[in-house]
Amino acid sequence: MKKFMTALFSLVLLLSLATPAFATGDTSNTDALEVVDEKNNEIYSEIDHGVAVTDALKNDYFNEISQLDEVAHILALKKEKTALLVALEASGQEDGALNEVLSVKEAQLEQAHGALNADSEQVQTYFELTAAYEAERDAVIKHVYDVTLALTDQGIQEAAELGLLAKCSWVHVRFGDTREWIDPIEIVGGTRN
Repeated sequence: MKKFMTALFSLVLLLSLATPAFATGDTSNTDALEVVDEKNNEIYSEIDHGVAVTDALKNDYFNEISQLDEVAHILALKKEKTALLVALEASGQEDGALNEVLSVKEAQLEQAHGALNADSEQVQTYFELTAAYEAERDAVIKHVYDVTLALTDQGIQEAAELGLLAKCSWVHVRFGDTREWIDPIEIVGGTRN
């Protein structure tokens, strides 16, 4: 879906900005649009890979903690939270009502964590599995964040050299059972005629 939207967005911009450029013999806007499109494709490829990796990590983690009866209610809450994040993807994580429900679910999870018996062996195992999972998930997210930020900076700079203004377009991306802001490129306008 993201690749389709990027391609559609780029096509619309290409048609709207490229026609005057071709009429005047100036292809810098077309070249700049191609640079932005190429960088966005790289960004979304990196995002898609990161989402796939974190989804696999989440599935393994959920399978591991499903063996711990004392945290079954927490697993159910985590699955509900993840389902909300998936539902929010259709709105780019911006649906106000779903975000409110997500906030309630996160508060319920925090409360459930606080009520756990820390002396229980199963709870200790849960905390260890959770810490390991979150460390791996967060490392993937950091990698995606760092790579996409570098690609965005490079794409914005290259587009500017070709006469097109572009900026970071921060969007929420779901990674497993959490979400993070990631930065594809958005076209602002041209600097040359």
